[in-house]
This record gives sequence, C-alpha cells and structure tokens, in this order.
Amino acid sequence: PLDVGLFAPLQLAYQKAIEDYFLPTTIGINRDLFFALYKEARQQAYTLRNITSAFKKCGIVPFNPCPVLSELQNATALSRTASDFKDQEDSFPLERTPYTKCELRQQTSR
Repeated sequence: PLDVGLFAPLQLAYQKAIEDYFLPTTIGINRDLFFALYKEARQQAYTLRNITSAFKKCGIVPFNPCPVLSELQNATALSRTASDFKDQEDSFPLERTPYTKCELRQQTSR
C-alpha cells in the first residue's frame, strides 16, 4: 500500500516543503533541516485518508482481491515472454547482452 497511495503524496509534500524553504532563502539543506522538512512532509502525506485509500486500492481493507488481480492480468497481457519472440521470423538469439552498437551488429549479422 505504501507505493500505491503514500509515496506519491509524500514526494509532493516534501518537494513543496523544500521549495517553500529554498526559494526565499537560497540556503542549502543540511541533515538537520532535511529531517525537519521530511517530518513536516510525512505528517502532511501520511493522513488517515491517504492510508485508508491506499489499503482500499490494494484490496486489503476491505478485502477485495479484484483490483490487484485485474492489474496483474493487464500486466501479464502487456508483457511478452521470450517464447513469444522465438516464434517471430525476424527474431534472433543473443549470446549475451550487447553493450555497444558494434557488439549488437556482430550478434545480429550472424
């Protein structure tokens, strides 16, 4: 639930806290100030409403596996496996991951 409904609001709140501090002062942020700004952002982002919404969106409370299962089905339908590529005429086996254009050309020209 954290990545679904809490990290994005935390990121936005922290970004706003930094902007509110930095724009008028143009002074850098040290460790102590970081923790103070982070604490303020966390209090704004980790509200009961956001936490409840995150758990609901994940289907944890109330229990409802449908949202998660539908996301998994969509992801599975979009992802292609290696066997999908084997059936294509224009595919080619790679011995190893090429790191340069030259290595890619060498592997694909065989």
